[in-house]
Amino acid sequence: MNTLREWLRKNLKLISAATFVLIAVFCFANRRFFSAKFLTAHMPEQPFAAACFILLMYLLKTLAVSFPIRVIELGAGAVFPAAWAYLLNLAGNMLGFAVAYGMGRLLGADFVSQLTDRYPKFKTMVRCQHSSTVFFCIIVRSITFIPSDIISMYLGASKSDFGKYMLGSTVGVLPSVAIATYLGHYLPEPRSLQFIVSVGLLAFLSVVSLIVYLLYIRKYAAEKKDS
Repeated sequence: MNTLREWLRKNLKLISAATFVLIAVFCFANRRFFSAKFLTAHMPEQPFAAACFILLMYLLKTLAVSFPIRVIELGAGAVFPAAWAYLLNLAGNMLGFAVAYGMGRLLGADFVSQLTDRYPKFKTMVRCQHSSTVFFCIIVRSITFIPSDIISMYLGASKSDFGKYMLGSTVGVLPSVAIATYLGHYLPEPRSLQFIVSVGLLAFLSVVSLIVYLLYIRKYAAEKKDS
């Protein structure tokens, strides 16, 4: 176990970069298969295989760390009926949460702390953490500019209660996953009202996440001043 931990610590950045490049190269090389028209036409023939592929992308995204999760959510929304795509995206997010949590437990707090140094906004949130695990997870997951896997690794390394972590994380991403899935569903119709509304909702969610972040920090500062 210690040998595996040390190997991951030494090579995690290389693994992340290599996985990111492999996903990008694979998608570019097979770009004709990733058009919404092609996928919509062929997906009904093998829905189970398509779902497994999307879940595999979520798993690889966890290893890549910085790969944008919205790309996968949009893809699922473009391929599957909206309700099924939403459930699949939720399952993919939960898979990523669990795997990244395990990676954090394995890598340890010191190494994960080095990773979080790259994200000062998240470090500030960590310093302000004074609430329950469920509430903290809901808050950080609703803040869209903090990388999902960094959050998961930190909470795994800090040995947060896994059940509460999964509950809070899942609740926290419900709105963003719904909007991204809906946007992906109307991706082939970029001029439609539904597409425009979805883009507007994603932008609104980003603004709300920034407000939530600022309010959370301000509340902590006020409580610290009063104590």
